[in-house]
Amino acid sequence: MNTRLVCTILFTMIIAIAALCLPQEVYAINATTAPTALTAIAQSDKPLNSELGKIIFYWTDASTNEAGFVVHQAPPPGTTYTAVTGSPIASTTTGATGTQYSYTADSLSDNTLYTYRVVAYVSDPAGDTGSWVYTSNTSLDRTKPATSSLGVAEANCVGYWSFDDTTVPGKDYSAYGNNGTNSGATSIAGVSSNALSFNGSNNYVTIPISNNLKVQTTLTLETWIKPDASYVGDILILGQGAYYLTYGSGGSISCYWYGKTPEGYFSTAGGLVATGRWSHVAAVWDGSTVKIYVNGIERLSQTCTGTGSPAVNQVWFGAESNGTTRQFKGLIDEPHIYNRALSASEINAHYSSGLNYVPLSAKPTDSNLVGYWNIDEGSGSYAYDASGSGKTGTITNATFVAGKFNTALSFDGSGDYVSMGTVGGYSNALTVSAWVNHSAAADWDDIVAGGCGDILFGFNSNQLWWGCQCNSPVTGVQYNTNINGAWHHVVGVYDGSTSRLYVDGVEVASGSRSGSFTPGNLTIGGSGASESFT
Repeated sequence: MNTRLVCTILFTMIIAIAALCLPQEVYAINATTAPTALTAIAQSDKPLNSELGKIIFYWTDASTNEAGFVVHQAPPPGTTYTAVTGSPIASTTTGATGTQYSYTADSLSDNTLYTYRVVAYVSDPAGDTGSWVYTSNTSLDRTKPATSSLGVAEANCVGYWSFDDTTVPGKDYSAYGNNGTNSGATSIAGVSSNALSFNGSNNYVTIPISNNLKVQTTLTLETWIKPDASYVGDILILGQGAYYLTYGSGGSISCYWYGKTPEGYFSTAGGLVATGRWSHVAAVWDGSTVKIYVNGIERLSQTCTGTGSPAVNQVWFGAESNGTTRQFKGLIDEPHIYNRALSASEINAHYSSGLNYVPLSAKPTDSNLVGYWNIDEGSGSYAYDASGSGKTGTITNATFVAGKFNTALSFDGSGDYVSMGTVGGYSNALTVSAWVNHSAAADWDDIVAGGCGDILFGFNSNQLWWGCQCNSPVTGVQYNTNINGAWHHVVGVYDGSTSRLYVDGVEVASGSRSGSFTPGNLTIGGSGASESFT
């Protein structure tokens, strides 16, 4: 008899651990029944190399006559199995089934793949041929960097506090174990699992200073924040005379690098961080330049040289380094500290990886999405791109009002628009959709528009029109019915050979077309300051 058991078990842990139970052969020699539900949990050392790792095995007795079990190990794969020290493991309930057993294999080295099997034996643990053998390929491989709950690679990460553990909110998930103490901040739903809520008065988290946090050369500070009202407060600060990251009035983000030239304050313009909404913020110093990013976009770049001052105090989240001033009010999630300068692409990837967790009023499912602006900010000067492409729009004159879903932007037909820059990602196939409530107009009112050869989607003398700006090379199609004065869902589609218009889910116009769009600077609500929507 030859029986195949199939078992798929996946483990993911913060320090690059994977244990996989793959389909394996179970050989029926005679006598006993294979142990079932074999699982393995790998545990790595923190910090790396401070101690050796271990793997804990669990399995269930499925026999009525075995004398015990032996765990065999074969590092690396393909070599001869040998019994692990500490086995055999005697069966304590001979004649019974369903009992769970466990064994811990410890003193395991880094960068090594270990393969194990568990043998149920009848009489001779060293070579009993009257047994069933069940094999589990289980690896402990810590060559990979740690991974945050957002899937962000943590190479050179010296501190990562996810705030996901409600019992130990200040737990550090980096390789260094810089665990902190929470003073009053409360756990709440965040960007990824849980965040901490700070009341702007007496809430903060403190992290004892360690050598790995005394970064004096290249450095990155990164986190998600959701500030309340117009509070000014420190998001993250390291001791006295080191560095900090802060949220300023008017929605600005600032950082301070002590001991550098010039020494002092580096601050973005206001209006970048909306209150009541999650924003990703990061400050980077590469040894010569300080850069600040908001939602994946570089918003400041200034020269800064020298060597930073070492910290003499602890890390603080939510307040200045005495706990009583510059208290932050709002939510903080996923703060990281790196001892290297992250690149612009890495910052954008970290921002984009968190977007999957941001609640959206309408959730796009198209895998080819290149831009999505839900206009739910409610205030401020920016319309954030929720597609992950990082194409944040800058609002000129348009105002927030109640919309079809949450908030919308109102355009008065005179120089109101949102500029997104070059979006790209399309040429001979694309779809553009929007909810619109159009007022009467005598000429062109653009919903979305670019330069000649780029998108033109809007109204021509109150009739919906879809094609290329300048009507070339993709000529337009038009819906000759007035839909003004109410909310409608409008869609323009081009597949390389046909253009189609849809209103409220119904195709209303189509035509054979050819040519390719030329992506350029796109605007919502006009073609720049002209052809303004109303």
